[in-house]
Amino acid sequence: MGHYGLLPPWRLEPRMIPLPEESTALFKSVNASAGSKSIPEWTDFFRGRRLSLEPNSTHRIEVEFQVYMTAFLRLVIENQNRPGSSVKFTYSEAYENPAAPYASRKTVRTAREGNVLRGPSDSYHFSGSKETGKTEIFEPFWWKAFRFIVIDISVGNEPLHLLEFLANQTNYPINETASWEDISDPQGAKMMEISVRTMRMCMFDGYSDCPFYEQLQ
Repeated sequence: MGHYGLLPPWRLEPRMIPLPEESTALFKSVNASAGSKSIPEWTDFFRGRRLSLEPNSTHRIEVEFQVYMTAFLRLVIENQNRPGSSVKFTYSEAYENPAAPYASRKTVRTAREGNVLRGPSDSYHFSGSKETGKTEIFEPFWWKAFRFIVIDISVGNEPLHLLEFLANQTNYPINETASWEDISDPQGAKMMEISVRTMRMCMFDGYSDCPFYEQLQ
């Protein structure tokens, strides 16, 4: 006891790079909702309002964010007395042609009509407890890469009260030291913004070529 990080070969060393920065991911819209709750009701939830789901109901929501994200996710519910409810997050980069199950086919990546969302997923079964006034939190251990999230919820024999959904964008901290000021090229500033964001989304403790595809199972 008391020697963790001191004895070889597992000596701990001071971190040589800055800690990552975090900011709130920019929610854009709920693109689809299957279940008893409407798109406006889900939109209010993702903007900070609690939402209660009926017992023995199922729900599927397609959520879009403003831009491609690498973020830690957190879903908070009011504690249930018994187990039986579950949630599944599926992370996707773009809407894809459903006729190409083994080879991604993308056109306009935000075009939902006739397309589907695919990607890796996390599932969680809420445990339930006899304690009242408590919350239960689903928070994957690592950040996820996505532009869209499909959320599938199955509610058990008692109501499921959703209290909060958080998506915290995380990246290596960088400062922009250049800007684009060529008035003859109106697209230049936009391309500069996209380029900086692309670099930021690929910077963590090291560089990643494309976080979404490197997290595919």
